[in-house]
Amino acid sequence: MLDDLLHVLQLVSPSFLIIGLGFFFARRVPHNPKPLVRLTMAVLLPSFAFHHISGMNLEGGLLGNVFLAAWIVLLLPGLLAWLVLRGRALPGRGVYLPIMFMNSVNLPFPIMQAAYGNAAIPLGLMFFLASFISVFTIGLSLVSAESGWKQIFKEPVVYVVALALLMNALHMPVPTVVREPVRILAGANIPMVLLILGMHLAQVRVTQLRLTWMVVGFRFTFGLLAGLLCVALLPLDDLARKVVLLESIMPCAVINILLSGKYNANPELVASAILVSTLLSLAIIPITLLVLG
Repeated sequence: MLDDLLHVLQLVSPSFLIIGLGFFFARRVPHNPKPLVRLTMAVLLPSFAFHHISGMNLEGGLLGNVFLAAWIVLLLPGLLAWLVLRGRALPGRGVYLPIMFMNSVNLPFPIMQAAYGNAAIPLGLMFFLASFISVFTIGLSLVSAESGWKQIFKEPVVYVVALALLMNALHMPVPTVVREPVRILAGANIPMVLLILGMHLAQVRVTQLRLTWMVVGFRFTFGLLAGLLCVALLPLDDLARKVVLLESIMPCAVINILLSGKYNANPELVASAILVSTLLSLAIIPITLLVLG
């Protein structure tokens, strides 16, 4: 048991140490992480997705089932929270953002890669795509009357993933002149997203403590219930089940800060939930990895 615990701590500690580095850098050197976010979304994440998807042996049915599981893990917590909270006085609909939208990039990718190898990355990317689409459709419909879904078509990663899936399905080789630069850029993605997460957390101040704990409790409890439901009902292999359950207990996503702030939808509460849930994940993620094996 002790050996298993030490092994799990070795898997997760690099990620949290890099997050801490980003946190302390941002506290010592005030810095706006938005340019780094744009760079990551426009260059590093698409390179990461293309590198892993184009070279993998993918089973279309399995990816589709994981994509469906991701939608269940995203939507069911929001529905359950609405059933519990309906009729109660709430500060606004922004309260549902951190309950529904988990961190599907910064934390799970490096941990999945360390624990289960590169084979877990395409499965994790299905979660990211579902989360990305739902944020700019359902998420924006919660806090804004604008047509936020159009933003999806402005993000390069959507087209890059589609291209990589097509090339993989047709067994098209990637030319070396393209493959090598993409491979190098892909290697920069994980450390960058971890640093960005730490930099965002450095700007957060916890407020509305009681409501924050309720939101965080819903995120982890209802997320886990949704993950267990997916594992019980959907045809998933062992690795896919582990990925789904690990994603289901991830903390609140940083993108919720951007949405809630832009549309004035409880930004202080959302930021507090992100910070508290990320700190709690220091314990929740290792425990989950121990249980999953």
